[in-house]
This record gives sequence, C-alpha cells and structure tokens, in this order.
Amino acid sequence: MRRNRFRPGDDAVSPVVGVVLLVGIAVLLTGSIAVFVLGFGPGEPAPETEIQFHQEDGNVTITMVEPAGVSADEIKIQLNGNRACTKNGGSWSGGLDPADSITVHGGSIGSCSAGSSVSPDSEVRVIWESSSGGGSEILGSYETS
Repeated sequence: MRRNRFRPGDDAVSPVVGVVLLVGIAVLLTGSIAVFVLGFGPGEPAPETEIQFHQEDGNVTITMVEPAGVSADEIKIQLNGNRACTKNGGSWSGGLDPADSITVHGGSIGSCSAGSSVSPDSEVRVIWESSSGGGSEILGSYETS
C-alpha cells in the first residue's frame, strides 16, 4: 500500500491559482467592455483624400483632387494655427467635388484685410473634423516660401 506523501493538513496551491486567474480574467473583460461601451475606443478614421497646394502672388490655393466624400462642414483651414481668411470671403459648401478650390490670403479671422498676402514661412493646414465628434486629423499642410 502507498502512503500519502503529503501531510494531512496541506492544501494544494492550484485552487488559489485558479481563483486568481478567474478574478484577473473577469477584471480584464469588464475593463475591455467598459472602454467600448463608454466610447473610449478608436475614433472615426479620417477619409483618404488628396489635396494640392499652389502658391502664387502671396496667396495659397487649396484644391481638392480626391475629396473622398468629405463634406465642407468637416473641413477647417488654418494659417499658422489660426482660422484662415479666404479670398473674397469664399468658402466651400456641401459635398466637395474634385477640382473644388479655395484661396487663402494673409491674416486670420478677426484680422482679415483686403489685399493682404500670406507671409513667407507660414503654414497652411487643412484639417478634417468628424461631424459626429469622433476625431480630427490634418489632411494636408503646406509651408509657404
């Protein structure tokens, strides 16, 4: 007959390890579900667009080559980090089509003046902001010379 090699009062370690693993898995699952339910998951992806910039006579013209279904309401244009002035108060509206363009001149909203030009070493940015508030991304930027 075999004798039990363990002392009669010893409990195995495996029930303790099992409980710790179950609690860890439960916490992990609860945290993952909470992140997606509360909306902290990945935001809306930016559209794949193609934008061209052209500088002439102190103005920068931005042309949508491939707008990829972007709405004008989702596009913001910045000059050196401030909302840019557009020539003759122009703006995009509705859905954007290929070859739609807008011209940016010097100054920012609040300090727009007719005839001002974009100074050298300025940065013009086209920024997409999701209409649902799911995120924003720079679609294109241009540094003037």
